Amino acid sequence: MDLKTREVLEIDSLLKQISTHAACSLGREFVLCIAFEPHLDSIRERFSVIEELHSVYNANIMVPLGGLEDITALLDQARLEGSSLDREVWPRIQRFCIVAAR
Repeated sequence: MDLKTREVLEIDSLLKQISTHAACSLGREFVLCIAFEPHLDSIRERFSVIEELHSVYNANIMVPLGGLEDITALLDQARLEGSSLDREVWPRIQRFCIVAAR
């Protein structure tokens, strides 16, 4: 999608509004970076994912997102050569892993 079309359709404003409904900062960042697909096959693939999510929602299946937090900064810090994470952050990482595994 070209910049003019994006502006006319107010896509950035729409994505900002949608991002406020995300469960965590990772979700908000993901929504704000959504690129619109010009290819029909890609659009169909995305719709199949949306249909699956819609059926989960309609079946009242609860997705356990409580306790999910963005640990990207912690992981980035851990990747730095010669660095280590403080003992206090490990429970946050453990909590994230437990919630993500549900």
